Amino acid sequence: MKDVFNFDLRIKKPIIFIVSFGLLVTIISYFHSPVRFWVNFLINNFYFISVSLAGLFLLSLQNITNSSWMRTYQRIPEAMMAFIPYGFGLMLLAFLGHHTLYEWTHHEALHDPILIKKAAYLNIPFFLIRLTIYFALWLSASFLIRKLINSWGKDLS
Repeated sequence: MKDVFNFDLRIKKPIIFIVSFGLLVTIISYFHSPVRFWVNFLINNFYFISVSLAGLFLLSLQNITNSSWMRTYQRIPEAMMAFIPYGFGLMLLAFLGHHTLYEWTHHEALHDPILIKKAAYLNIPFFLIRLTIYFALWLSASFLIRKLINSWGKDLS
């Protein structure tokens, strides 16, 4: 049985206030400067997805090398990997700003000779397909690594 951490009311109220304030500031920043909002949103997503993929890498490396010293710390990279599905949702949300973020989505870019040569790669449907494939691979890898670790943990006890 898993232990569930419950916040008491003294802690819940400030957390709810801080999160609400952060969402309000985020909405205001979108209306104040949409370009800056989308760029910051994308960089933020890249950062946290990179951290979660680092967790996936660490657990993969631990299992490949069979390093037993990492067993006591393995919950940390597992927790880092837990962001991958949320990162996928946030990247889909970031796609709403694709016209602001990516020059190749502009109609004027159709006349750029360099972008014309890259049109097979830089188009919206293929971009979404690549995004989905990458996250499907990362999610399945994180699922398999966790499943493998759990099965080894049962063998050790």
